[in-house]
Amino acid sequence: MTLHELLQAALTRGAGAVALRQKRHGIWHEVTWGQLEQAAAGVARSLAAQGLSTGAAVAIVAEPSEHWMAAVLGAWLGGFSPVVLSPELPPEELATLVGGAAVVLHDGEHDWEIAPPGAPAPVAIRLGNTGRLGNTGRLGNTG
Repeated sequence: MTLHELLQAALTRGAGAVALRQKRHGIWHEVTWGQLEQAAAGVARSLAAQGLSTGAAVAIVAEPSEHWMAAVLGAWLGGFSPVVLSPELPPEELATLVGGAAVVLHDGEHDWEIAPPGAPAPVAIRLGNTGRLGNTGRLGNTG
């Protein structure tokens, strides 16, 4: 079985099971595998709509969260190569690392340039514009 097939089987088999819990504003929220799969599918569709070829690098610049997980799974399920980067990296280093990606999925909470000066900028998509996570709200920052 391929990684893609294993992920799809796990997402389908445990649709109602809790995949993860995340604390927001002091309250724990649960996200099921089904909700995560729906959000990941939305990310995969958004990436495919960009006309990316299979295996294209997709930078994910966000803090670990359910949104981050949906972005990584969505990139994998869409046949792309997720490149996970911390938004806490120095801006120059982040710009250099992101510069090789075709698309950047980001949380919208950090101020940084998405490509080094003079380099073509990749398409930037805020995670809130890629899908939904059940009743937990939009992916990423909704502000």
